[in-house]
Amino acid sequence: MADAPEQQDIQSQDKSKSKLPFIIGTFVLLLLVIGAVSMTLLGGNEDQAIIPAEPQEELGVMYTFPQPFVVNLAFPDDQYLYNATITLQIGVRGNATEAEAQEEMGITEGDSTKNKKPIVEEIITEILSAQTRTQVTSSAGRDKIRAQIKTQLNMKLQKARIIEVYLRGLVP
Repeated sequence: MADAPEQQDIQSQDKSKSKLPFIIGTFVLLLLVIGAVSMTLLGGNEDQAIIPAEPQEELGVMYTFPQPFVVNLAFPDDQYLYNATITLQIGVRGNATEAEAQEEMGITEGDSTKNKKPIVEEIITEILSAQTRTQVTSSAGRDKIRAQIKTQLNMKLQKARIIEVYLRGLVP
């Protein structure tokens, strides 16, 4: 009978030795899956690693209108005058040259038929006079005014492009 317990010990050792490669294999496979998932989630993907360089924004020409725009505000604030100094950052559109863009804006002397300065001033005046006191004094309102001026002018200009609008205003 002493042989029976020894045989059971040998059989249990054989079973545990045969399970050892299976356990090691499962562990290695689990590590590989965890590594692959973490590489994917943490940006190991080569397509995501290549980030295209953003084109640098051109500086353009800064032009401040020599006279401030003085307009009555919209109803119910039409008793208030809005005094705004506007500076435009002007870039070049398409194949135009900087000189052509400036000529179109009326900054430089040139062919008056290409000069759109009166149109530019009219657009700015119309946008400013359509605002209320709340709009011209709030940060969000001024951002909206800048965006409107930029959009409207860029729709009318062919050679020049408005990059940014800078607005300094005073409501007495």
